Amino acid sequence: MAKANWPFGKLATILLIAWLLLGLLPVFSLMFGPSFLPSSKWASKTNTLGLIAGFGFAMLAVWLLSKAAGQDSDSHLTKFGTFIGALIFGFMLGKNVVVITGPMAIALIAGDEIELHYTVKRANSIGTKWCRSSVDLDLPMPFNSVCRISSEFRDTLTQGTRVVVSGRGTSLGVYAQDLRRAD
Repeated sequence: MAKANWPFGKLATILLIAWLLLGLLPVFSLMFGPSFLPSSKWASKTNTLGLIAGFGFAMLAVWLLSKAAGQDSDSHLTKFGTFIGALIFGFMLGKNVVVITGPMAIALIAGDEIELHYTVKRANSIGTKWCRSSVDLDLPMPFNSVCRISSEFRDTLTQGTRVVVSGRGTSLGVYAQDLRRAD
């Protein structure tokens, strides 16, 4: 039987694939699942570490891309576009693992009904393909929106309004099921 060739070492490759999958978990949740919101406290505490992880993984993605590309005949524009894409994708995945994946997994596995307080950043957001009629909260993008909120309720909100999001979660974050004004 032929022996597998692991260009970066077997353990490093396995860790890289695990980090990649952990980073993609929140992205799939954004597209197909309920809105997950990290708590304001967690987001602010882990922001610096998330930025470091994001920049580190972005640099790793660019380095891996440069190793894999070698001396091919792609145009400079294609190489530049690929480089920028690797930077953005790598940063997003690296930051997601630190800031979002942990609280998301804990809320899914060990979460209970909880209410977390947030501040409205924008109440009349059109949203995205996966999150229509949203209310944007004062959290880092892209995990800052509560989706499918009625226009009647959104019209009563303004920037700075305190709201309560309830759903399944922990003190680290919540899967949003309901949104109401804070009393």
